[in-house]
Amino acid sequence: PQVTLATLLAMNTPAGNTVAVARPKIQRPLTVDEMLNRKMSVSFDQESLEFAIDSIVIAFERELPSGSTMPPVRIIGGDLQLMGITQNQQVRDFAKNDIPLRQVLTDLVLGANPDKTATGPKDEKQALIWVIADDQENPGKNVILVTTRQAAVDKYDLPAEFVTE
Repeated sequence: PQVTLATLLAMNTPAGNTVAVARPKIQRPLTVDEMLNRKMSVSFDQESLEFAIDSIVIAFERELPSGSTMPPVRIIGGDLQLMGITQNQQVRDFAKNDIPLRQVLTDLVLGANPDKTATGPKDEKQALIWVIADDQENPGKNVILVTTRQAAVDKYDLPAEFVTE
């Protein structure tokens, strides 16, 4: 379909017209907070937690301005395993349209939480959470970790979404 459209456009463009090419603005890289607040859209019918994260990262990176790099997103499998949660925990009917990355990540862990009686991200029964931490593999850089509330105690600062009242 794209080749057909390009052919039609090329055939209907009068010869001799000049094309204005906009030079891309050189932008400073986005901070992690700016990225977390940047809106995105992603959807899938059913994926494991691991592949759902990959889908979110791919969709988010597609819309990032040049010069900005999304921090890696890693699942801390050992933390999940201690709570009986697997990385292939299924997330179903996930569709987010034009909402911030932080909300997409929060909704993802809500959907993958093993205790379906959790009333929201601030509920103590919400075992699965995400945090921002220093990347041990790349010092001086940030990483988004998917871990458990229990493992994060005294180890990571919880995002406001997960702070209990």
